[in-house]
Formats: sequence, C-alpha cells, structure tokens
Amino acid sequence: MYEVGQVLYVVFNKENKIVPVLVVEEITKKTLSGSETMYRVKLGDANPTIATLQEINGEVFESAEDAKRVLINRLTAGVNRLIDAAKKRAVEWYGQQPQQRQETIHQPVVAIEEERPVQQQERVRVTMPDGTVANVVMPNEFR
Repeated sequence: MYEVGQVLYVVFNKENKIVPVLVVEEITKKTLSGSETMYRVKLGDANPTIATLQEINGEVFESAEDAKRVLINRLTAGVNRLIDAAKKRAVEWYGQQPQQRQETIHQPVVAIEEERPVQQQERVRVTMPDGTVANVVMPNEFR
C-alpha cells in the first residue's frame, strides 16, 4: 500500500493540524489467521518520533492535495449545514423566507477619466470598481 521513503500526510483527529510523515519501515507479519502489514513512520525533523500508522490518531493521505480536497469538502458541508440551519430559524422565528440573491461576479474594471494619450501623461486618474479614485504614476515602460 505505501512505500518506504514515501511522504504521507496525517490530518490529526483532535488537533487542527496536518503533519507530513515519512514511511521508514514496512513490517509484514504472517500468522495462522493471515498476514498483516504495518508501517512505521517518522514524525518531525529535529527530534523525530517513530510510530506506527496505527498508533497515530488521525487520517492518512498519500498527498497534500488529497488532504486539502477532503478538508475543503468537509468544511463546505459544515458551512452549508450552518447556513441551512440559519435559514430554517429565520422562517421559524420571523416567518420569512430567506431572500434569494443573484451573485454577481465582480470584475476589476477601471475607468480612466482623462482621455489624453498615455504617452503624454505622467499621472492617470483611475476609478476603481468600489468608487475609489486613485492617481497613478505611469512607469516609463508604459508611457
């Protein structure tokens, strides 16, 4: 299942932490009831701890991306449950259905207020999407 020298990522159950571990040993034990494979891993660098994966109270992933994907899915599901519960309470408490809002994509559109050619300008007045007006000094390579 895992290879010696492989880096795994452990998401600890009781801590909000992801820790990389290094597989340092693969132990296969054969008995009358079958065979069992255990992995010993190294945690840490300066004063490393050696433990079996079974001793670690956490979920093991083969890549950081796998751990990220699972954690984001869990967080998204948790946030969705919180939002659904709040919407339900709004109906129960206040008798109002939640308003449906259409989400708009905010694009960073800027309006240049002066119409002179850029080559002749040292400063350009720019209006940002939120209405903020900025005076921008153009670098020489943009003149």
